[in-house]
Amino acid sequence: MEGRAARELGYGPELPALVAASRSEIERALRQAEEARRFVGMTYLEQGRALVLEGHPMRALPYLVAARAETIDNPVIWMLFAQAARNLPWVSFAGHRSSVRKAAFSPDGTRVVTASDDHTARVWEVSTGRPVTPPLVHQRVIWAAAFSPDGTRVVTASEDRTARVWNAATGAPVTPPLEHQGDVWTAAFDPDGKRVVTASSDHTARLWDATTGIPMAPLLEHQDTVYTAAFSPDGTRVVTASYDKTARVWDATTGRPVTPALRHHGAVRAAAWSADGLRVVTRATTRRRGCGTRRRGGR
Repeated sequence: MEGRAARELGYGPELPALVAASRSEIERALRQAEEARRFVGMTYLEQGRALVLEGHPMRALPYLVAARAETIDNPVIWMLFAQAARNLPWVSFAGHRSSVRKAAFSPDGTRVVTASDDHTARVWEVSTGRPVTPPLVHQRVIWAAAFSPDGTRVVTASEDRTARVWNAATGAPVTPPLEHQGDVWTAAFDPDGKRVVTASSDHTARLWDATTGIPMAPLLEHQDTVYTAAFSPDGTRVVTASYDKTARVWDATTGRPVTPALRHHGAVRAAAWSADGLRVVTRATTRRRGCGTRRRGGR
């Protein structure tokens, strides 16, 4: 039939041979393309397998997906997928429009609070990833957010020079804004949930009534930005960390220093209590002393 069609179109008897050769070339090219695709897929598979075996399952996933896209389908790839998927997030909290600075669980583990550059904090349900409250709105970046010990309230610390206490179920403000003269870097409840401590770039930390928002003690003063403030486990002391190269321990009732200044060779960016409340650990931006522990005074 091809020969008759060729003669009717005016082509010579060599056309059928040319058509057959062309078909052979096309089939060979397709086989080569399939082999090349499989080679690429197997290369992706090997890279993914190596990352899984090295303990980097999350980094392996893109390679495994790429291998599957190149038609790799065998028991090995599905076994690797299963192993890597164990490290996928259980639930994602999607709703912020910019970077998230901090995230913290509620005491009972059923909710999460997030603090974002989009000027909001959000409270989320862990089991579903859905928001529990409307956005908790500040005027600038929110640096930190934390739950109260009983989980009924949230405190936020913002670049807008305020901290705020919110109802964790409704998102309604509980107190007036807790005002500083500079960025508020951190805010935290005491172990009873009755007080809040805030740390600010106005060189102070402050203690507040968590129900009324009224200041409860004199200013806890440093010579430069205060990055961190935290209550001791029994709530009787506060430790602060400052850019003035010191950490300090204060009486949480009177606001008076309990110990001499804990001096470093660089800005002190963080301080935290031991579980028994007998020591604090500090972190400073210095090569000479990166961190250290001190026994607290007054006990």
